[in-house]
Amino acid sequence: MSRMSREEFMEYWRSDESSEELTVDDRMEIFTEAPVGASDITKEVLDNILVDYCITNLEIIDTSTIEPPEHLCHHGGDIRNDCSGCALSNDYRYDPKEHDCVERDIVLPDIIQKETK
Repeated sequence: MSRMSREEFMEYWRSDESSEELTVDDRMEIFTEAPVGASDITKEVLDNILVDYCITNLEIIDTSTIEPPEHLCHHGGDIRNDCSGCALSNDYRYDPKEHDCVERDIVLPDIIQKETK
């Protein structure tokens, strides 16, 4: 099998021939595998996809531009529940005074504190 150049592939992709030969699964595989990394998937790209496919019941929200409520850290944790990052690392906790995650103070139980003194 000979290798197809980029230009040949793009010409084929844009042609009627590709829509006749490629299955829906083929197209979905190309569509989902084409982005190289997270930087390829932006709000603008997703918004354009929704417009191109006339999808009006979905909206893309860039959460990095939204300030979390005062009682939540930037990752979703609150005073009762650590965010997933804090819970996984077990090194941080939500501090309502800081409105963010801070290093967890390790407090030893009384029985252990007595034994170490």
